[in-house]
Amino acid sequence: MKYCILLFYLVFVSSSFSVNTNDQFIVDSDGLRRVFHGVNVVYKLPPFYPPVSEGFDPNDSLSDFDLDNLISWGMTFIRLHVAWEGVEPVRGQYNYTYLEEIDKIVKRCEAKGITVLLDSHQDVLNRFFCGNGFPDWTIARTKAKAFKFPYPYVFSKIHTDEEGVPIIEDCLKKKFALYYVTAEASKTFQNLFDNKDGIADSFAEYWGVVANYFKDHKNVIGYEIINEPIQGSIYHSIREFLFPNYGNNHNLLPLYRKVHKEIRKFDDKKIIFFEPGTTDLIGAGFKDTPGGEEYNDREVYSYHIYCFNVDDYSIPKNEKVCNYMDSFFFATKEGVAKHLGVGKFLTEFGAILDTPKGNKELDYLLDLMESKFTSWAYWEFKYYADVTTQAHPGQIESFYDEFGQLYTNKVKTLSRPYVTKICGSPNSSTFNVVDENSHFLDLDWSVSKKCNGKQTELFLSREFYFDEVYVHFENCAGCTLEAISKSYYVVVLPDNIKERTTISLTVTNYE
Repeated sequence: MKYCILLFYLVFVSSSFSVNTNDQFIVDSDGLRRVFHGVNVVYKLPPFYPPVSEGFDPNDSLSDFDLDNLISWGMTFIRLHVAWEGVEPVRGQYNYTYLEEIDKIVKRCEAKGITVLLDSHQDVLNRFFCGNGFPDWTIARTKAKAFKFPYPYVFSKIHTDEEGVPIIEDCLKKKFALYYVTAEASKTFQNLFDNKDGIADSFAEYWGVVANYFKDHKNVIGYEIINEPIQGSIYHSIREFLFPNYGNNHNLLPLYRKVHKEIRKFDDKKIIFFEPGTTDLIGAGFKDTPGGEEYNDREVYSYHIYCFNVDDYSIPKNEKVCNYMDSFFFATKEGVAKHLGVGKFLTEFGAILDTPKGNKELDYLLDLMESKFTSWAYWEFKYYADVTTQAHPGQIESFYDEFGQLYTNKVKTLSRPYVTKICGSPNSSTFNVVDENSHFLDLDWSVSKKCNGKQTELFLSREFYFDEVYVHFENCAGCTLEAISKSYYVVVLPDNIKERTTISLTVTNYE
């Protein structure tokens, strides 16, 4: 019987998702409000997807073994890179063999009950700029030798291979974010904003091809237009570069509208995720959304949070400074989503070494997100050829070190208990650590009986936190908590419970 319930709750994937514009929750087709915890899977070099699909490799695999591990750690969401340079390596010629490989990953995720966001990931555009994401034919090269990449870093010695591509080891000597202000990379972004030679049209058409291919995949929640774009070229307009509000609305919003229009030709239902410019740290946001108010229920404001006051291992130099920055960034980004009336999702954070200070920084951010029921995706599950990492070695950002050993304490921190699906309206959720061996989760919500027979679901890690499970309900005589797998549970309500009854649930690992 429990096996049947497991199939019903975990392997079942919603046929559609939307946004409740009143509270910014993502809602599935059963009316369940969803909270996602997950990871980024972004393979930045050819073949632009994890090349190992069977067994286990600490750097390169995304196998059934890996997916089962993620589920056991409470992570049922993947932000998956679908590279423009993989889809359209030659202009106007689409690589359906590549899309078939992405399709295999999506289908394996669906079989496991994992939701997928398709992400057009770029970091400084292209390998010619020490980056990734855009096809070679899109980049702007200058004839003036003095202004060639990596200008203005004229004293940076970056050697190239026989094709003129920078050597990765030389690229990594400088923080990759600094390459955004190189002349040729900035010019390429400006060409995209200006639609020079139809490059923005081509970008939108690539997204149309992707949307058309994946429109019927039930576990694909939507499409993220572009990862971490700059909102303006410093060589074209100081105002656009330095004032995110202007750059977001003058450059990014028209591009997003173009992409939105193309995607909606093929898929009018899935959610479109969109980000602000990378230097929009104050939550300047946008004056409008890519699809306008009509599409607010199918749009999500995607944002990232990283503390800048960190060492080479992303460990905070000053805990109070990072806490302040995290709180400020979180409040402003959440405020933008609420102002726009769209969903919200923290699609990147973390990238941090497994140390007590590093995990304390993660805990602080996780507490912030829990306070607002904000969904998140950690950066990153594995190294996955991350040639634009800020960390050295790059594996410190992942779940495994360079020798293949699991960063157990980091995974434990990220595997915190939480409510995954809510039938009703959530009020509060708090995970508390009493001491090393004692933990409890408090959840308060107003119930609904309109979720097609499905109920509120919790993840309670048996591996890390709940070797025993003790339950206490308030204002719900007859309520029970039933296990549907090793670490997943559903709340079973009595038939006579009234609509909008407020229930409090406390789950502990001690009596």
